[in-house]
Amino acid sequence: MGAYIIRRILIALGMLLAASLLGYGVMKLTPGDYFDKLRMDQRVSQETVERERAKRQLDKPFYVQYVHWLGRFVTLDLGESFAHKRPVVDLLGERITNTLIMNIAAIAITWLVALPLGIYAAVHQYARSDKFLSGMSFIGMSLPNFFIALLLLWIFAGVLNWLPAGGLTSLDHD
Repeated sequence: MGAYIIRRILIALGMLLAASLLGYGVMKLTPGDYFDKLRMDQRVSQETVERERAKRQLDKPFYVQYVHWLGRFVTLDLGESFAHKRPVVDLLGERITNTLIMNIAAIAITWLVALPLGIYAAVHQYARSDKFLSGMSFIGMSLPNFFIALLLLWIFAGVLNWLPAGGLTSLDHD
């Protein structure tokens, strides 16, 4: 049993490593970066741009950049936001509460709706209601999440006025 668990953990770590390499590779394939924008700015010297690129290891080959990024990621050193001039970990920490609230609410609503409907469909197997619920389920799974979110926002906030369309702010918002 212990060997099985260790093998599964090693497989999971390999998959995480492969997924991170793929994600990092795709991001590196996109054209341009923050420093390309700075190169166009006449107020910033090319030496400054090159110094900042070297400081962040962006002048090195892909595999060196990946190992450097992975090492920083594992230690939760996600760098500094160029836009906010603050550590990325601090920015994520400020937003994690609202993210968790929205995700827990979405899971709770999903369970409150899906479980009773699934039980009903299972008890009434092959009935018209089962076919209708199965069809609606397939349609719901086929549509993109952002479209369903906009549709629900329009229905519950725009048409029915049951929920506000916005207004969620951070906990430390002044």
